[in-house]
Amino acid sequence: MKRYFASIFIIVIIAVCFRLPQITERPLHVDEAVNAFILGTLLDSGSYHYNPGEYHGPTLYYFSLLFTTISAQNTFTRLDEYLIRIIPLVAGCLIAMFTLLIGSHIKPEIGYVAAGAIIVSPVMIYFSRYYIHESLLVAVGLGMVYAGFKSQGAGP
Repeated sequence: MKRYFASIFIIVIIAVCFRLPQITERPLHVDEAVNAFILGTLLDSGSYHYNPGEYHGPTLYYFSLLFTTISAQNTFTRLDEYLIRIIPLVAGCLIAMFTLLIGSHIKPEIGYVAAGAIIVSPVMIYFSRYYIHESLLVAVGLGMVYAGFKSQGAGP
């Protein structure tokens, strides 16, 4: 079990090293800006109004509230690119971690190879630095798969 904790720690550190550099250098994409606007509105008004015709649900915004509270960026005007891009970065690290754990249920080598591929994949790096819902959706989905394995009493 200690080996898996060390492996998870190493996987997350390497994932952060690939995703964090120059995280604020690129201007916000329109999708990121819309999501930041909705988060800012939630921060300032204290409420979220779902529009099923145009947007996803509130998961990203309410998950973001945890980060805005910790960082004291609790108003729209205090939000910055670094904070909102840290959120998908955390989700990207969770994706790598859950991939390692799920793959290890099949065969330990598979977990390491799959997690390593996710860590260095340019597409995964890009989307782990992009403030949209999908990274969080994948991380939560993989967490549920892992929880299913654990409920069966399997593996690490």
